[in-house]
Amino acid sequence: MRNQLLPFMVNKEVVQKRLRNQISEIAVHYRESPIVKEHRTFLQQLKPHHVHAGDRAPDVYPMVGPDGVERRLFQFLRDTRHTLLLAAADSSDLERERSKLAALDRWKHDLEIYLIWSGQKH
Repeated sequence: MRNQLLPFMVNKEVVQKRLRNQISEIAVHYRESPIVKEHRTFLQQLKPHHVHAGDRAPDVYPMVGPDGVERRLFQFLRDTRHTLLLAAADSSDLERERSKLAALDRWKHDLEIYLIWSGQKH
């Protein structure tokens, strides 16, 4: 029965997709890790969203790094060390996140820390 059923099942798209995700580990997440915490305001929690703290990050472009150069998000994540991303949506967020960046300066040898933003000025 296995010899008959297995080739039939493996040819199904849904099974192939699940196998690809399992093998590539795309579906791995760390939502329940003790070092992961999602901070969302009450209003933000009401909005539907797909990415949660601890999820694999989607690639995003353009992201503007501390050097002012536009890059894809995955370019910031190439290092094998832990990476902390401080994200700003607009210029007021940018100033608030810059103060956090200064407070995190002592960790720069242990972490890759980036302040990234969309580059939109509001």
